[in-house]
Formats: sequence, structure tokens, C-alpha cells
Amino acid sequence: MWGRLGVLRESKRNGDTRESLLCGGILHGRSLAFRGSAPSPLSCRLPSAVRPLPAHPCADPSPSSCSFSAPLTAQGKAIDPRVTRADLARIEGKPTAKHWILIVSDFQCPYCKEFHEKTAAQVRKEFVQTGIARMAYIHFPLRIHPNAVPAAEASMCAAAQGKFWPFHDRLFATQQRWAAEAAPDATYRTFARELGLALPEFEQCMRDDVMLPMIQADYQRGVQVGVNSTPTILVDNIRLDGNAPIASIRRAMQQVRAAAR
Repeated sequence: MWGRLGVLRESKRNGDTRESLLCGGILHGRSLAFRGSAPSPLSCRLPSAVRPLPAHPCADPSPSSCSFSAPLTAQGKAIDPRVTRADLARIEGKPTAKHWILIVSDFQCPYCKEFHEKTAAQVRKEFVQTGIARMAYIHFPLRIHPNAVPAAEASMCAAAQGKFWPFHDRLFATQQRWAAEAAPDATYRTFARELGLALPEFEQCMRDDVMLPMIQADYQRGVQVGVNSTPTILVDNIRLDGNAPIASIRRAMQQVRAAAR
């Protein structure tokens, strides 16, 4: 299944394991036949003339070595622990859940904001809190949104301190404010301070651009599985393009659960 391919499993001291999205990990691995929905007008679309973000060195790994650390190690660099922490922080749900719901999104996209406000809480209530599925946020910042990449970086720097989802919520709640700013970093620092983050660490993370390769890898994996607009919701191997209502996600989940039996 979608959530089982090429993921990095991190052993914990208590013997449990958690699956990581490192380097877009859940988007790694063998090719899958995705069942996509019809194009939706309720989405921010990628213009055909706009090139994808540059490929990251781990954009095309082998299925057997599908982790963020492998290419960095090959370059004589160790994986930054901030990246590991941030990657795990964007996953919600129980490790025993059998299914994945991936929210492929752009913080500056108004339709992503609408999905967050109208549908995401119900997805969390029906499928994540009940242990049916794990939910993760996948970055797909479109070039038509100039502040989308900085917002994604800020969210992952917050994630390095365990605050991805609060920062995620704050970004969508204030989208009109920071989306119009020429230099939104000061606004992101304000959010970090209001959420109780250690500001020096947050600022250093932003200066280092340490999260950018993971964001680029997310984007590349999205392109490879046919994503060309935001939001796109992936329920295991079913792709729902556009601002999918909860009824569509329920139907998709019914299908993947029936197929897994």
C-alpha cells in the first residue's frame, strides 16, 4: 500500500517504531497505479509553463535505499537531527493504523485554506483519532505563490520543535496577511514567538535552509504521482484532486479498506 513503500522506520527506545516521511519517504518506492479523480476547479493549479522545483539529490533513489540520510551521507554529510524531528512531527495518528491520508498542500493556496477550515478537522475526527489512518502533510508549494516556500520552511522549522500542526493552523488562519507581504519572515518569527518556540533556534533553522531539500523532495514526489494542483488528497492509492469534500474521502477510505480485507 501507499504508506508502506520505501518509508524509513525509526526504532524507539521503548521498542516501538515510527514511520518517517524523510525526503518525501512515503512518496518513494515502486510505481503505483493511482486512481485519480477528475480535475477540479476548486484547486490552485500548476501552469504548464511553470517548471517544477529543482530535483533534490534523493529525488530518484532506489526502493531499497529510500531515505533522506543516504545521499547526504554519500556527500560526507550527516543527516541534520532537526530534519528528523520535523519530519516525524508532521505525521498524526497511531503507528498501528493501516492506511494513510496524505494532504498535498500549499500554505498560500486559498483552496488549501478552505480544505483546512471545512474538511480537515472531520478527517482527523473520523479516521485519525479512531486509529483507521495516519495523516501527514506533504509540501507542494506552487511558484505562482511567492511566499509558499518560505511558509513551508517556517512550518518545518516549527516542526523541529514539535509545533508543526499549531504553526500549520496559524499559517492558514492568517493566510491573507502574510501572503501579501514582500518579506514575511518577520511575521513567521512573530508566530514562532506566540506559539512558545525557542526563537533563536527557529531563526537559525530558517537561515540554514535546512528544511528546503525535504520540501523539494515532497514536491518532486508529488509530480511523479501526478499531482499538479493543490490541494490533492491521497488516500492510500486513490488520488482526489482539488478541495475534496468529506464525502469523497469517506468513499475513498471505504474502497481502500475493502481492498485491504
